[in-house]
Amino acid sequence: MGKEMLLQLRGIIKDFPGTRALKEVNLQVAKGEVHAVIGENGAGKSTLMNIIAGVFPQTAGTIEFEGKEVHFFSPLDAQKLGIGIVHQEISLCPQISVAENIYMGRLPKTKAGMVDYKKMHRECEELFKNFSAQISPKAKVMDLSIAEQQIVEIVRSLSLDCKLIILDEPTSSLTEVETRDLFKVVNHLREQGISVLYISHRLSEVIEICDRVSVYRDGEYVDTQNVCDINTDKMVSMMVGRTLESIYPAKSKHIAEEELLKVSGFSRQGKFEDISFSLRRGEILGFSGLIGAGRSEVARAICGIDPKESGVVEIKGKKVNIRDYKDAISKGLAYITEDRKGDGLFIDYNIKQNISAAALRKVKKGKLLDDRKETKLAEDYVKKIKIKVSSLKQLCSSLSGGNQQKVLFAKWLAVEPEILIIDEPTRGIDVGVRLEIYKILRELCDSGKGVIVISSDLPEVIGLCDRVIIMREGVVSGVVSENEINEEAIMRAASH
Repeated sequence: MGKEMLLQLRGIIKDFPGTRALKEVNLQVAKGEVHAVIGENGAGKSTLMNIIAGVFPQTAGTIEFEGKEVHFFSPLDAQKLGIGIVHQEISLCPQISVAENIYMGRLPKTKAGMVDYKKMHRECEELFKNFSAQISPKAKVMDLSIAEQQIVEIVRSLSLDCKLIILDEPTSSLTEVETRDLFKVVNHLREQGISVLYISHRLSEVIEICDRVSVYRDGEYVDTQNVCDINTDKMVSMMVGRTLESIYPAKSKHIAEEELLKVSGFSRQGKFEDISFSLRRGEILGFSGLIGAGRSEVARAICGIDPKESGVVEIKGKKVNIRDYKDAISKGLAYITEDRKGDGLFIDYNIKQNISAAALRKVKKGKLLDDRKETKLAEDYVKKIKIKVSSLKQLCSSLSGGNQQKVLFAKWLAVEPEILIIDEPTRGIDVGVRLEIYKILRELCDSGKGVIVISSDLPEVIGLCDRVIIMREGVVSGVVSENEINEEAIMRAASH
């Protein structure tokens, strides 16, 4: 690269009881660069970042920072050298002000020993001058958006004179507009000569915002490439150890002409207008478009979750009146939400309870639950979908994002729907779990079901779907058939 290195890790090993999480891995981060760290869940990314941030020490190997070998025994050690981390889960105190969060543990004092709020607010305003977000130092953190809270975390690191900031899945909870704002912040950090380690599952973001990318697989270092010399296909291949062609299952060659679902003239003021389409038996139908195009709203209205003002739904050639979601389920429809933690799962209940929740009719004995039937149902789907669990009594809150998504799949597959509508099926999960989900969806179609996939992941839409409907500002702006599915056709319809 020709740039001076800020951070260099060589031969890093990390052992936990019974397992080696990192196997002699390397990493070099230059001054003033945005450096992506990618890999599947279990690749060792989090372990590596925790070592850099001083959360725990390495078992073996060396760390150099600004050309000198360093040893971290606590996060404070890393912080003193100028290393900050913004975790995926925000670590601010919501009940106190922005300024108090930024200066927590080092509040400026007056000569009388009182907190000097004027000085604190003045210094805080100075820190925020470089950011476009209008955030008041006096605002309560609980009143800020997730994106604004992330900026507060970044500003807190800058107030400590950080030279390296680690961003862990920074856009996982952000809208597209908020993501754009975050990118402006990252670019500003780069211009100031501050290095950024950017951990993300969203490879398109890596291409857009990062200078270099380091790939890890199964606790081992794979390679580092300049972003300008690589594409998402190559990154995926490096992460999973196989070619992109093997990621998506083969598409159906003979999709039936029978229409499982037909939607005509669906409208709701301010949300969507005159939406009409059909889903054939054995087909994966994609819904693409920019965030806010109305895709999720249409799906929720079809299933009776949200209201519609006009429109007709036909299932297998017969008009149906879907009054609510329970009614939709009884007619063979199931909807898997994009918000698995908020709307999809009973996150503080166990795996068995979640899998059986929508299929209680199958596990009842009279009016009571039959524990044997419920256990058998859960065991069958854990095995079928390959959910990694220690016990059926394990709480869903303790599972990885990928396994939570699999439990959500199991919950709705257990009702045996004819038509499955799934919103953002692989958001925030690693490539390995994606492969398994893609296989499940294709197997559903091969068994004669129909699947609608709503996705903002363009490679996913192109690789998985048999046909694609593109929405823009609440209307259908294009339909792309299988032989014509490509990035240019979809983006043209989404933006014009």
